[in-house]
Amino acid sequence: MLYASRHRDVINLYHQFLESQWWTRHQLEDLQSQKLQSLVKHAYNNVPYYRELMIEHGLRAADINCPGDLQKLPVTKKSSMKSAVRNGKALAADFNKHRSHVSYSSGSTGSSLRLHRGKEAQVIVAALQHRFFNWAGFGLSELLPRRARLWGRPSYSSLAKEIMKKARRFLNNTYEFNTHGWTEDDYLACATRLRQMEPDLIRGYAFALYLLAKISAQHGITDIRPRAVITTAQTLYSDWREEIGRSFSRPVFDQYGGSECHMVACECDTHECYHVQDEHVIVELLPSDEIPSNYRKIIVTDLDNYAQPFIRYEIEDLAEPFYGECSCGRCLTTMKAIVGRSQDIIRSRDGRIFSVHIMNLRVFEGIEQFQVIQESLDRIRVKIVASDRFNSRDRMNVQKRLDSIFSDCFSLDVEYVKNIPPSKSGKAKIMISNLNKI
Repeated sequence: MLYASRHRDVINLYHQFLESQWWTRHQLEDLQSQKLQSLVKHAYNNVPYYRELMIEHGLRAADINCPGDLQKLPVTKKSSMKSAVRNGKALAADFNKHRSHVSYSSGSTGSSLRLHRGKEAQVIVAALQHRFFNWAGFGLSELLPRRARLWGRPSYSSLAKEIMKKARRFLNNTYEFNTHGWTEDDYLACATRLRQMEPDLIRGYAFALYLLAKISAQHGITDIRPRAVITTAQTLYSDWREEIGRSFSRPVFDQYGGSECHMVACECDTHECYHVQDEHVIVELLPSDEIPSNYRKIIVTDLDNYAQPFIRYEIEDLAEPFYGECSCGRCLTTMKAIVGRSQDIIRSRDGRIFSVHIMNLRVFEGIEQFQVIQESLDRIRVKIVASDRFNSRDRMNVQKRLDSIFSDCFSLDVEYVKNIPPSKSGKAKIMISNLNKI
């Protein structure tokens, strides 16, 4: 986060967002419409990619007045945005005016994307982040809880940028652990450090927190007691959530966003669903024949980034819709669950679709980690990391489960390995398709 928690604009917006979370649906949509009109007008006048896209489809800025009008525009895929970046058409002509901050996407879907985020968007994200901390139990006077952050991505920043990052972390009362390439001993050392520092909040990659929780429990470390635990950056699977919650004796709050658009949706304290941050983004959930019928593609419009707008952008993640209202009483748009990347889907030659959620191999106590790799339309390889508790009967039962799921449509290779390295982004991939991406 670029701006410190005590930044005046962050605090002012934080208090505004504490009020707007209780607005009616009509009030929220009015705000979205006002911000959308301003954003589209700016993009048409200043961003070559969107001006050309709108002209190509016979549209003017005045044609997009409310969230429903976004359907007049085609969805922008990641490949199109990368092309626009390469051709110098993605940035606003006046992007310097917006004091943009440069970052890069994780590259978890193949290659990284250079990103610019304007000052206003950064401040809004910071304020919404603190509203989320409020949902997790931190009150109005607690903008700076002592935080431990477990990240897992290698850093390629210059020395000067690393110094700036450390300064920001200090201002935000945050201690960071970079778990990239960690061994079990590293996680144990981290657990020891957390016992000493007694953080109020532990936040980080879902898989890193899962491993920390699991390894701590295996070594009898049961006295790490933050007031809240927040997972982010990758899909939080149900067994990971249970392990983390059990180890730290706290409910887990999950946060969803992307490198291109931060703070898209978060869980409130009911944990019934994810609340879209409607004051900041418009989210569309679109069905597709390429994914299971109960899933939707997530399409995001960032209402605040004027340096490099993302309008009707396919973020390449999938969600499960939420039908009903959250008992918390907020009228913010909802999603039932974040179910993974669009690449976390495999297909058979006869057109059947399988998602990672059908696997659940960790019901076998001795399985530490697994990964499913689709080599072709006819072949799947499954990697499994097993502990000493895993025996021949378990191996036979795992084979039976895999055969029951895949044997009638794939040739199946099961490989037992010592470890499964994370992707370049530092994230654990459970399902990988080497075929063409969605």
